[in-house]
Parts: sequence; structure tokens; C-alpha cells
Amino acid sequence: EGIDAHGFWFTPDGEELWVLNRETNDGIVVDPDTNEVVEEIDAFGPDVSEDPEQRDAPDIMWASPDGEYMFVTLRGPAPLSGDPHASTGVTPGISVLSVDDREIEDVIEPHPIDEFEDDHVELAQDPEEAGPRVPDFHGIGVRPLEEFETEIDTSPPF
Repeated sequence: EGIDAHGFWFTPDGEELWVLNRETNDGIVVDPDTNEVVEEIDAFGPDVSEDPEQRDAPDIMWASPDGEYMFVTLRGPAPLSGDPHASTGVTPGISVLSVDDREIEDVIEPHPIDEFEDDHVELAQDPEEAGPRVPDFHGIGVRPLEEFETEIDTSPPF
């Protein structure tokens, strides 16, 4: 069910484990009590293709404290870290998914890749060049503004 599991996160209630696959740019939702896959997620961003190399590359995620949303980083076309063949994406940014229906609610692109010239992106992709850089999101954290309850003992302290 996907190749190169990379990012994973439990929902705050502990009922679901979300797993991202970098090589196939997809993911699964697992019931941690039974280890059964309860859902497959094919798309984490706006660029959807049958070819994993032509779709958005999910990388790291974090659930909202209320369990309503999963925030997923999307790698860019010129990753600054990780194995480029497994972490190269199309739309660099942060995808906001509804935990209930697994639908994309929003995609946040602080610096849209469309604003960069093609030759700028190509230079950024060239490992031999110390050229320009383009956006590449490789980490995320969600900080609640108030205390909340969680069933996960290993949930990060806030």
C-alpha cells in the first residue's frame, strides 16, 4: 500500500494512524487497534496524475488539536533535502485535509511556484549548480493557543 513510508501521525483521539508514502506520493489511514488499512488517500494537493512523479509529494504532517484537520507539507520541484527521486513534488506548500472525509480543504502556497520562471526552477533542480532556490516545505508544527485533551501519551508537549 504505497512505497517509502515517511511521514506519519496519529489523530488526537488515537483512533487513526495516517501514513505518507514518498515514492508513490500517496497515503493510507490505519486503524491502530487492528492494523487494518481503513482508507487510501491518492491526492494530497491540487496536482493529481496517474504518474506519481507528476503529482504533489506529501512529506510530513501534523493533526490539529481538535482532530478536525491534518496539515501535510508538500515538497517542491527542487527539494533541498532528502533523496530527490523520492521527494520531488509539483506544488510546494501545505495541504489542509479534513480528517472526517479525507478531502483537501485548502492548499497554502506562501510562495507559489507559478511565480518563478521555468529557467529559475531548472537551475534550482541542477545538483551541479549553486543556483537559486525555490520553495520546499519539509517540516511542520501546529501550536494550539489553549490547552487540549489528547489520548496519545506521546503527543508532543505544547
